[in-house]
Amino acid sequence: MFSFFSGRKTLSDAFSFLKTDIHSHLIPGIDDGSQDIENTIQYMLELNKLGYKKFITTPHVKAGIYPNTPQIIHQGLKKVQEALQSRNISISIEAAAEYLLDEDFEKILQNKEILSFGEKKYVLIEISFIAPPPNLNEIIFILKTQGYMPIMAHPERYGYWWSHLNKIAHLSDTGCLLQLNLLSLTGYYGKEVRQVAIKLLEADLINFVGTDLHHERHLASLAQLAKDSKIMKLLKQKTFLNETL
Repeated sequence: MFSFFSGRKTLSDAFSFLKTDIHSHLIPGIDDGSQDIENTIQYMLELNKLGYKKFITTPHVKAGIYPNTPQIIHQGLKKVQEALQSRNISISIEAAAEYLLDEDFEKILQNKEILSFGEKKYVLIEISFIAPPPNLNEIIFILKTQGYMPIMAHPERYGYWWSHLNKIAHLSDTGCLLQLNLLSLTGYYGKEVRQVAIKLLEADLINFVGTDLHHERHLASLAQLAKDSKIMKLLKQKTFLNETL
């Protein structure tokens, strides 16, 4: 695999102020992220050159598509950790999950099969890109009453909120933390997503940022972001919870 950062000292450690990436798809073969262990290792090495010291990778959990369980995820995590150790690579990786709030999620909650991370038991959740679930506030309330701290993944990507940013702010008011994709700031998902992402950052609504890395194209976009002095300055003016993990 081509290294996007070799020979570019200006990119080295660009995201070191974040320390930990909390959103990625690095366990091979269990979702639409990395498909083999060699890709996983290379992705981690490239992100490490950008300054990341630790990864909390978050495979998708989606009913009927990616029915990942804690056992499947932990087995995959162990293989990645063993591969790193065998290559004498001292990069830390843990695992949680990115839960779609679908018909199976409440069952997962009831069965206490939630994978969280950090001392505050953070849980990364996502919702449909078509429409938010009608019981979103109720699910957030249930998660909190069970001792979890929900984090909404990439709120800037939900098009139905673009003209209603107050609804994203309301999520924050309910105690749901917000995680922005760094890729959104590159225009990777389109101009409107980028504009909304910048507005959310400027409004101090974002608690975490994540790479949401799946493949090589994402690495290339992150390399471009590292060279965007205006956006990097904005990011470094903010305080994110990534560095507390």
